[in-house]
Amino acid sequence: MHFKDKEVFILGPGDVNCPNRTLKKMGVRCEMTDFAVLLGGGADFRTRAGWYANYGYGEYGDVYVTDSDGRGTYREADERTGGVRPVIYFDDLTEVLKNAKSNSYGILETVYGEYPQFVVPWRFAPNSGFVATGKKYVTDSRLWNKTSEPFKAREYEEYIIYDDMNIYKGVKYIQFVYHDTMSCLLSNGKFYKPGDSVMIKVDPVLWYVDEEENRLISKYLLASGIRFCDRGDYEGNFYDTEMYKFLSEDFVYDIVPSIPPKDTLSLKRIQKI
Repeated sequence: MHFKDKEVFILGPGDVNCPNRTLKKMGVRCEMTDFAVLLGGGADFRTRAGWYANYGYGEYGDVYVTDSDGRGTYREADERTGGVRPVIYFDDLTEVLKNAKSNSYGILETVYGEYPQFVVPWRFAPNSGFVATGKKYVTDSRLWNKTSEPFKAREYEEYIIYDDMNIYKGVKYIQFVYHDTMSCLLSNGKFYKPGDSVMIKVDPVLWYVDEEENRLISKYLLASGIRFCDRGDYEGNFYDTEMYKFLSEDFVYDIVPSIPPKDTLSLKRIQKI
């Protein structure tokens, strides 16, 4: 998968105010993943949707965002509670259209890359072992209320589950220790409190295919806890923001799928879950 030559953005305010055919049918409101909730996203527990940043800006350096109801508004650019909905542009969509399928709205959906998203189903954990794939994911380690502090990277090691017969189940995951100050509700219907360890499954990333704009729009809010920028520094140049740096230096590489080792017998780091 060729991500290294791709630039990753987030939706602009024009996508909200004057949406094209794809966004008119699907709407701009979307669900936040468990990973994004754990990272500090301001999720509405009734709808599991958080706001996500756009790269428009206001008179006072605030950022145009889409809230959990799908409406456009302004938020301070140094907030860390919003979700991140990546957008990737392509010169040619041929590669990503190979496995695309039309959804009930008549919009093409495809999978491209992979990323930690939702809690690992319990059935994959009992009587299984795991081994590191060598891949790590990078996010911001700051709590959602640390708006004055710059990006500080935290790495999450990826593991893959296998069963007692030494046959891979093909389930990749990361182990996440929840560091927030309050409990949160995840997609499995369970509340998690600070200090709890959560297994987050790595799954293919689902995208809407926007054929009019030659781009892929993430179906979910994939991450959060990322400061858009230092509010005092933002004057409309998206390329100078912390958000763009995260997307172009971390996210675009993190979604490249890992290649699991083939022979578990030769690996020493085999453990039991």
